[in-house]
Amino acid sequence: MLMQFALPVLIILFFLVMVLPQKRRMAKEAAARAAAMKPGAKIMTNSGIVGRIVSMKEGDTEIVIKSEDTKLRILKSTVASVISDETPAIETKA
Repeated sequence: MLMQFALPVLIILFFLVMVLPQKRRMAKEAAARAAAMKPGAKIMTNSGIVGRIVSMKEGDTEIVIKSEDTKLRILKSTVASVISDETPAIETKA
């Protein structure tokens, strides 16, 4: 009879010890990544596209990035990492 209750108790303990802290940590990382996104920041998307944020609105779910000569409108949720948050220097074309 004790063995019938042991497996469910072990599953619940595994969930409490392993899964919940991982979810909390991922939520904190996502919040930090969202806070670091601002115009001029260099980002990389989940698909590997690297570019600089050109414009973004506070309440919107989309941002516009520029990668070389192409402008892309992407979802904020597809940003994998903020590479740098330095404001780019003004480029002059010769």
